Amino acid sequence: MGDSPRSGISRETRMLLIVITLSVAVLIVLSRFRFPDNGAGTPTTASLPLDRLAARATYDELATIIAELGRRVGPQVTVLRVERAGEQRYVPALRMRADLLLAHLPGDSRILELVDLDVPIDIAGFDAERELVLLRVPPDPARVARIDLGAQSASRPRYVASVEGTPGGPALRPLFLGRTDRVSDDRYDEGLLVLGGVLVASPGSLIFGLDGAFIALSVSDSGYAAGVTGRELEAAVDGMVQPAPQ
Repeated sequence: MGDSPRSGISRETRMLLIVITLSVAVLIVLSRFRFPDNGAGTPTTASLPLDRLAARATYDELATIIAELGRRVGPQVTVLRVERAGEQRYVPALRMRADLLLAHLPGDSRILELVDLDVPIDIAGFDAERELVLLRVPPDPARVARIDLGAQSASRPRYVASVEGTPGGPALRPLFLGRTDRVSDDRYDEGLLVLGGVLVASPGSLIFGLDGAFIALSVSDSGYAAGVTGRELEAAVDGMVQPAPQ
């Protein structure tokens, strides 16, 4: 016998509602396995599966960009193995000229070797006040960095890449800058760029834009991460390579 007109909901409708309810329950259970909430209580909007998939897609895209950027700027960076206070560390050096590398090193540091260049250590200049060292290497115009000479303060957030030294060579990681503001510094005519971001670049690391242009050399300013712009570094290199007035 079929459902009577007074039953209100037909048998087919009830079966359809049951199937929909079971399907939703199965999807919820599967999402809990695929996207665990790490012990959190009530799920929030941010923990919904589609939101997490979107976040993962954005991360994968950024990782691809950083990997491609590494292939472009990697040849412009040479890693130095240095010793300071009895400890060894690895410092990136930027090829500012065809035959000159620039690195940020305190005066009590000792350069042990150039990790990815089998050449003797040849110090072409040292600026004790700014803690900058120049190394002369065999010329290679193809490896000279492209300097962004127009780096200015910016209130807009953006991603850049921080290049650091490792035993295997230069390594890149994304750096999110909430903004960059100029602050005065007696050592530089144009001051420094304060790197306000979620992640902090370690002193001595090199900051590149995602377009491959070198933006700044990271230094510490009163405990905050700051950057010496390419324009200031160009001037510093000029001062180190020119003979002192007699």
